[in-house]
Amino acid sequence: MELLEMPPQDKINEIFTILRPAIEFGIEITLGPFYDGGRMFSVGLNTGAKSSCDLVVEDGVIIAKMRYGETAVIEDFRDVLAAVHSCGHRRSYFAHDWLMLLEEEGFKCPLGPC
Repeated sequence: MELLEMPPQDKINEIFTILRPAIEFGIEITLGPFYDGGRMFSVGLNTGAKSSCDLVVEDGVIIAKMRYGETAVIEDFRDVLAAVHSCGHRRSYFAHDWLMLLEEEGFKCPLGPC
C-alpha cells in the first residue's frame, strides 16, 4: 500500500488553527486520505452537501478541494466558510451545523431561498 503523503507539521497546525471556530461550534471533521493523482493527507469538512470539501496542502499552500474540480486557496476562516458555502450547488441538502454556522457568520443560505 502506498504511504500517505503528509504535509509539514506547521501546515497541519495551521489548518487546525484556521478550523478552530468551526470545531468549537461543533462541526465534525475527519482526517484521512484524499486521492488526486496520489494519496495525500486531508481534513474532510463533512459538508453533507452536493459537494464534499477537503483541505489539503499542495506546494505549501492550504487548498480546499471540492467536487467538479473546484478548488480554493485557504488563508483564513472566511475562506473556509466561502468554500463550504459553494458546496451546496443550490441543492436541498446540507449539514445542519454548517448551515447554522454559515448563517451566524453572515453567509446567505447556500440552498437558495431558505
